[in-house]
Amino acid sequence: SYYENATNTNSKSGLAWENYGSSLARTNNYPEAFKKFYRALAIVNDRTEIRTKLADSYYTLKDYPMMIKQCDTMIHENPKYPKPYYDLALYYSDAGRKDLSKQYMDKAVQLDSADGDAYFYRALILKKIGLSDSALADFSKCILLKPEYPNSYYERGNMIANKGDFKLALVDFEKYVNMA
Repeated sequence: SYYENATNTNSKSGLAWENYGSSLARTNNYPEAFKKFYRALAIVNDRTEIRTKLADSYYTLKDYPMMIKQCDTMIHENPKYPKPYYDLALYYSDAGRKDLSKQYMDKAVQLDSADGDAYFYRALILKKIGLSDSALADFSKCILLKPEYPNSYYERGNMIANKGDFKLALVDFEKYVNMA
């Protein structure tokens, strides 16, 4: 295959090994993907993207201790990178730890406050843990920062409809349909 040729045993291209690992992870061949990711880690200086892919793979496999280890390592190596905070917030929301989930999402938003995605992902977590008013505010902030993102309108429309304001919800649903 292309990746096998690009990563012969003497290859010093961390990106080639990382891409090979990503290709294998997409086909759910995680044991081989991990080998390639760890090979890439041994070569490159900036390990953030590789650790992100490792954390996502471990999360998919429900190997939470290893996912947490990758996130903790990313935070140690690059504390201003928001992705591990998102990942930990998602894990802790799944685990029923609302306090830790919100703490990690707040940190991610603090690091990435000019990006609408930060508010969108925090809103999803807040919605999941039952903090509807805060989630609604974050969906609105996402729309303010990133008005071209249709999923924010859809999510906010659902939350508004759940509060009973169908006329206002319809406005968001129409924007969503016109953008999607």
